[in-house]
Amino acid sequence: MDMRDKFEQKKKLLEKFLEFTNEQTRVIENRNYEQLFYILNEKQSIIEQVNLIDAEIKAFGETEVPRDLEEDIKNILSEAIARDEQNKELIQQNKAEIVEKIRNISKKKKTHSLYRGKHVAIEGVLLDKKG
Repeated sequence: MDMRDKFEQKKKLLEKFLEFTNEQTRVIENRNYEQLFYILNEKQSIIEQVNLIDAEIKAFGETEVPRDLEEDIKNILSEAIARDEQNKELIQQNKAEIVEKIRNISKKKKTHSLYRGKHVAIEGVLLDKKG
């Protein structure tokens, strides 16, 4: 396999990474956090594969990246980085929303306990049913 093939392989992996990043945005917006963990694992796997390719390229010493592939790779990377930043912001917004919901639940619980008292016993009721 020559160097051009390595760079093409890297480009395909980065395209896949970008697809997962775009899917990550949809998953975050839909609050499907189980799917989010799957996507993050897939992205991590791609990063590891790209790192291996980079190590193989580096092992060959000074190699010149084909210009067309270099430009494509840079564009894909910059788009993925920008999308990842947006995803981080979305997660932070959702985090604030979740924390606010927890605070509201705590407030309601506290208000209820102040109104009813902390240790109010619930009275039992016995129903006598004639058959």
